[in-house]
Parts: sequence; structure tokens; C-alpha cells
Amino acid sequence: MFDKIKAVITDNATSIVKAIRQLGTTHLGCTTHTIHLVQLLELQESTLKLAKSLENDPDHTARANGFSLNEKILSDEE
Repeated sequence: MFDKIKAVITDNATSIVKAIRQLGTTHLGCTTHTIHLVQLLELQESTLKLAKSLENDPDHTARANGFSLNEKILSDEE
């Protein structure tokens, strides 16, 4: 039965790739799945970079709203 199968397309899970190779069949990684994984990694990295930049700049939100952090604190106390 497996002699008719020329190739199998799957995600790149190690266990699946190993099983397909043990069958003596060619494994092809799914390009769309790989692109999706790359996009997720990029999104995670850019989100982490943004979070770190905001962590290092606590006045960012106040400035984005048009005033400094000190002005915001003073106006909240009034």
C-alpha cells in the first residue's frame, strides 16, 4: 500500500516527519504552515520589543495623550 505514496505534506512536527521517513516516503513540509510560524515569531518579537520600550518609558502613555506624566498626576489631584 505505501509503495504508491510518493510524498506526504504535513506540518514540521518531529514525530510526524520521523514516522513518514520510517515508511520510506518523502516528507514535504507545508509552506503555508511554515510561513504562519514565521509570522507568529515575528509578531511575538515585535510585541516583546514594544513592551520593553514602554517599560523603559513610563511617561509614554501620558505623552501620547498630550501631557507629561507630572501634569497628569497634578491634574488628577485637583
